[in-house]
Amino acid sequence: MSEQDRLWGTNGEPAAAAAQLAEAVSEAASALSGKLDPQALHAAIAELAARLLGADLALLHGAPVDHAHPPRQLASAGQPGALTWVLDDLTRPPPATLRAAESRRTELGSIDPEACERPPDLRALAAHARPSQVLAAPLLHADRLLGVLTCAFGSRSAPFEELLPRVQALAALFALALSGAERAAATSGEVERRLAAEREWLHSVIKDFPVAIAIFDERGGGSLLASRRCEELCGGPHPLRVPWDGPRVLLCDVGGRPLLRHEMPLMRAARGEGTTCKELWFRKLDGSYVPVIVSAGPIRDARGASVGAVASYEDVTYFRDRERLREEWTSLVAHDLKQPLTAIATSAAMLSRRPERADTAAWGQRILTNVRRLERMAADLLDASNIEARRLSLEPRPADLRALVRAAAELAAAERPGRAVELTADEDVPLVAIDAARIDQVLGNLLTNADKYGDPGAAIRVQLRRRDAEVEIAIENRGPGIPPDELPRLFHRYQRLSPGTSRKAPPGTGLGLYICKGIVEAHGGRIWARSEPNETTSFHVALPLPDEPAAPR
Repeated sequence: MSEQDRLWGTNGEPAAAAAQLAEAVSEAASALSGKLDPQALHAAIAELAARLLGADLALLHGAPVDHAHPPRQLASAGQPGALTWVLDDLTRPPPATLRAAESRRTELGSIDPEACERPPDLRALAAHARPSQVLAAPLLHADRLLGVLTCAFGSRSAPFEELLPRVQALAALFALALSGAERAAATSGEVERRLAAEREWLHSVIKDFPVAIAIFDERGGGSLLASRRCEELCGGPHPLRVPWDGPRVLLCDVGGRPLLRHEMPLMRAARGEGTTCKELWFRKLDGSYVPVIVSAGPIRDARGASVGAVASYEDVTYFRDRERLREEWTSLVAHDLKQPLTAIATSAAMLSRRPERADTAAWGQRILTNVRRLERMAADLLDASNIEARRLSLEPRPADLRALVRAAAELAAAERPGRAVELTADEDVPLVAIDAARIDQVLGNLLTNADKYGDPGAAIRVQLRRRDAEVEIAIENRGPGIPPDELPRLFHRYQRLSPGTSRKAPPGTGLGLYICKGIVEAHGGRIWARSEPNETTSFHVALPLPDEPAAPR
């Protein structure tokens, strides 16, 4: 039984032949499903044609460009033996292929190896092969020629009338597959063009964005895109863009320490850690510094996974210069107030001591009281200016905190006869290296606030506790408390405590807690507040203990 008979049945079995044809078409459709790569699709068509038609050789040619350029061979398959030598050696497609491309009909032809103009050794090699039958079927879809399928059969092939419907059925399927791949390629190309245009547009938008921004793309191998404004602000490439072993722009904290790569806001945001309004510095290639406010956040895909990050950098040089000028002016004014205030205070003190006129003495005392208040305000302005400029001077010496806290509590109680001040202190508190006058200033401010904002008659509780490597002072009062939204900005400059709706706000500059924070942090300590509205409010100061504490006394 021939290969064609085995595959397709015989004339006496039309039903079997039809079933075999349907099965072959189904197999071919399944094999070609999803094949969109042109090279893989061409090879699959040639292999399926040779196998399913039982051809010695199957050739797939593309559609001819014009008459001067014959169809180009795209793929071949089969086990042709000597016939391969003859067909593969042809410089042009078989004549039947050319006729099918021109007529757009299935063409029948033959190839006689002995008749070809070939060297004697090739003719001898193919002498045993009888003239072969060739069927060339155009691959048409929507009346458009997509290629030509040429199948060569040996001398034992089925008659042309039997081969024709088989070849045409598969040719129609192959044409459909080629058309689908062509449409997919066109669609893919259009999508790629659109994506490329969108990428180019996005890059242009980012480059020309009037704000300094940088975008880190993890999907692009960690690529970075920065606006021109960002690189102008940096004075060079963004710190994440350049190698770590050469001169580069550095991103530093407010203390001047360069941030490591994983510490940079952009990289923290890529890990899902957002940054809002953090003050940092760019150190440019020339060594100058630029203060910036950085905000960064992650970029997430549709599933919520972080795929990158974006950061904005705002140059705050102008605002820092204005702050510096304001601080210098404040410091100058506060300093220059000292001498006239001293003179006024001296004169007021002399007036208050004149016994002959009671009203003169009263006026003198009133002037003296207000002068003392002005002196405190001037001192606060100077302290705030020095803290902002990081030039607050300290004279730390070993001091007995228990005695210092006790003296501050006793003074507060003496100055406020109607207010009890309760003190509890641990016995094992060692000597601590502090500027006693500055810590006493902190205690005085916190005790004054506790009296101002506490309920009348309620006791102020002061605690001194040793906790691991720190000693903690807590000052607590009962009263309206501090609203939760005010706690985060409580230690900012010019921030006034809200006294609650029942009382008028006490006078003050709003610098007291800011100065307390500056003094405590200059000692390497911490200060914080806790409050429950209409219950208690407590301020806590923690100071570090020495590595080898001195014995308590």
